[in-house]
Amino acid sequence: MTQVISVNISVDETSDLDQTVEALVDAGLRVNRVLPALRVVTGSAEPRTLQDMSFVPGVLHVNEEHAVRAARFGSFLRRYRSHTSHTSQSQGY
Repeated sequence: MTQVISVNISVDETSDLDQTVEALVDAGLRVNRVLPALRVVTGSAEPRTLQDMSFVPGVLHVNEEHAVRAARFGSFLRRYRSHTSHTSQSQGY
């Protein structure tokens, strides 16, 4: 299975945004949203394509978003619920 990560890409104000987005797609970006006022493109890509995207004319930064693991939160939530149910029972709630 190919790993895919979420990315945010900042585009230079002087560059043509549409041309830069097209070049990013050619470099491997799957575009999610284009935010023209912010000059930001969001999407997903394979990690091996990030360097290619950073060399696209007009690209200032390619930032990888870090994933939050739901399993960790789920185990925290289970522990929290278990703790609060024991606490509420001992307090007569």
